[in-house]
Amino acid sequence: MKTEDAIARAMDVGQDLIEVSPNAKPPVAKILNYGKLKYEEKKKAQASKKKQHVVKIKELRVRPRIDDHDLMTKVNRGRQFISDGCKLKITLMYRAYNRFIFRYRCCGKTWRIGRSSSDDYFDW
Repeated sequence: MKTEDAIARAMDVGQDLIEVSPNAKPPVAKILNYGKLKYEEKKKAQASKKKQHVVKIKELRVRPRIDDHDLMTKVNRGRQFISDGCKLKITLMYRAYNRFIFRYRCCGKTWRIGRSSSDDYFDW
């Protein structure tokens, strides 16, 4: 069918001529209501977005000189994050001059975090 005939037929029906695959030989086109097509695509995108599950990552920041009680408070907060369904990231923060001095102390802190929170949540 010629392009002019297809356009005339689409105008007679009161709809739009939409080119489906322009690279095909001969090109393929459909007679559709373009506004309705865009509306349905938008609704499909919204429905698929509604079904998605977004993973939240929460972060606990720990310094080398943190006290035991403060550390346990942060560990309990981390347990609460995990029970809410979030992923947990523990960050050890050093200052430039403390980086080498407290390296072994922070290794001990991370093991204490692991031992104090040895629930089903953590794989140690």
